[in-house]
Amino acid sequence: MQPLPRSFFDRNALKVAPALLGCVLARRMREGWILGRIVETEAYVGAHDLACHARAGRTTRTEVMYGEPGHAYVFT
Repeated sequence: MQPLPRSFFDRNALKVAPALLGCVLARRMREGWILGRIVETEAYVGAHDLACHARAGRTTRTEVMYGEPGHAYVFT
């Protein structure tokens, strides 16, 4: 397994989302690796997309959406 380069994410979300299907997320822990295959994605195309959390503007919570490609915005 090789990490995806940042350039992979530096594209329109409508291209990135389907390309992520089947990819594996990996995290190394003291006890070993935790792996998970991506089986579903969503794509939002910026602040003008009313379904996107960025629609409300830049906040502490959404700051990652305005940064460098390849970072995850995770909400619960």
